[in-house]
Amino acid sequence: MKTIAEIELGKDGLVYVEKILKGWSMFAENIPSEYLRNGRVFAIVPQGTSLDRAKKLECGGIGMENSVVNWLSEHLLSNKCNDAALVIENTAARSEDKSVKCSSHLKFFYHKWIYNFCNTSNFSDASIKETFFAQRGFMDISFYISTSVDESRVLNKEVDEFTVKSFIEHIEEIFLGAYDGESLVV
Repeated sequence: MKTIAEIELGKDGLVYVEKILKGWSMFAENIPSEYLRNGRVFAIVPQGTSLDRAKKLECGGIGMENSVVNWLSEHLLSNKCNDAALVIENTAARSEDKSVKCSSHLKFFYHKWIYNFCNTSNFSDASIKETFFAQRGFMDISFYISTSVDESRVLNKEVDEFTVKSFIEHIEEIFLGAYDGESLVV
């Protein structure tokens, strides 16, 4: 595994985050701007990466696909709350896709979008990675929320606006694909 660094991106990172969330994510288009402006934005990149290179968020060549998933798993396991969840938007598949309906992954639907999830009560290195790899989109959009997902209410079901609003109110971290899907911005 490559040695990983977290590089603060400041305003450039915030602009990227807002652009991706408005352009790709159905769930995230409901996130108030002030939620984003109160946080910090950093890139997960190989040790020794310059700030100028780290700010080239849409340029590949970072080569961290496996390392970043390991980082994400370690990060979530070390910071886990008792009642929280990882929610990952599948930016490629749609709820009507037969393969999605047949899959055994924990998921819910919001409009045509699919959201795979894993509650912290089930967190392990394997479960986090399985949830991450269940999505098949080019752009990774993930949320760590400080509330668990009630499987009995949402598993394989369409969720309503109230449920989405509740999830948004509990967002602690957002993980976005960057560098041609080779790493993340947090």
